[in-house]
Amino acid sequence: MDSIRLRILSWKSILGFGKHSFLTVSQIFNFGHNHYLRWVYFNLSKISFSDEILTALHIIGDGNDFRIAKPGVDSVKFDDVKEFLNNQVYNDYHNEDGTLTKKGIIGTAIMKSVRKRKAKARINQINILSQKWRLQRKNQGY
Repeated sequence: MDSIRLRILSWKSILGFGKHSFLTVSQIFNFGHNHYLRWVYFNLSKISFSDEILTALHIIGDGNDFRIAKPGVDSVKFDDVKEFLNNQVYNDYHNEDGTLTKKGIIGTAIMKSVRKRKAKARINQINILSQKWRLQRKNQGY
């Protein structure tokens, strides 16, 4: 009988694969790559996250439960979560007639400055991590 190894990741777990292989889940979340973490959950059968992370990714909570049985994949639910979040954001910033609310007008100006600040922080963090990685390789003699 074969045993199935299910990997449940926490905030401090290093992903170990993909384009963010050397980053922890919290670093990926802080960089704003929530979409990638959601994709990992719904499209990789042997990877799951703790309930705290699933709540932060809006997979559970807020009166909804998009959780899937693991091991398993469900790309349809991934699309459902994406549509749910898009509708939620649209409703927060628009009136019934489609015009922007005050929150939407102020939010767009604030988001531009926040995006610039996050981009600078992301670049600095990646530079620090890549320097650490280079020094580790150099220390090991590669």
